[in-house]
Amino acid sequence: LHEEVPEGSLCVFFRNNHFAVLHKHAKELYLLVTDIAFKGLPIVWEKLSTVDGDTLFTNSEFYVQINTQKDVAIAATEQKYHSS
Repeated sequence: LHEEVPEGSLCVFFRNNHFAVLHKHAKELYLLVTDIAFKGLPIVWEKLSTVDGDTLFTNSEFYVQINTQKDVAIAATEQKYHSS
């Protein structure tokens, strides 16, 4: 994929029985984050670098916001607690 997807392009990516928006930025591949667990968090993209679940999440400018799925769960729980 890294060699085939042109820089700056958007395309449809199918993985784990789901469609996702794939984007190539600065020679890295990112998936658009659409999970409701991220609502209210400054997360837009997930870096597509590993398949073991240990990933990076970035904002719209591709700056890292959260480093792992575990951190996402913690941030989502905190956000839900503070908004109640």
